[in-house]
Amino acid sequence: MALKKFNELYAVDISSEVKKKPTFKRDAGKYVKMPEKYWLDYLEWATVVVLLHKHGAESVTYGSLRNPDGYPVFGDRNGKNPFVSIWVEIDGKRFEIDFPVIDGNKAEQEPDQLTIHKAQQRAFVKAVAINTGLGLKLWQKEETTFDEIET
Repeated sequence: MALKKFNELYAVDISSEVKKKPTFKRDAGKYVKMPEKYWLDYLEWATVVVLLHKHGAESVTYGSLRNPDGYPVFGDRNGKNPFVSIWVEIDGKRFEIDFPVIDGNKAEQEPDQLTIHKAQQRAFVKAVAINTGLGLKLWQKEETTFDEIET
């Protein structure tokens, strides 16, 4: 069985697998948790692997690209604004994506290993969504949520 097509995976009901992550806004120099209606929906990376196999994938792997020093984090010319760059391979098709190293919805300028690991997992889920359709609706909703928070 082959992995389902983009439109089929986009239409998969993942509502029972979705988790919630709080969002924060800056208020008088402090980060304040937003009301639950602004929290972001997300899929755990392991759930995405299972869903891909459930919908026809036979092989799913991913890993990190490394900077010239062998470290899995990149940055701008001044070493700021860190991001990870990962690859995903599904049944022989390879995809790559860059993803910011963030904590919640704020950039981490000096990330620790756990924050880097979480960025890699988020990058994996987003790469799968963009390239297969599975879970892509979550990012559409996220864009709308951030637009509401900013206003």
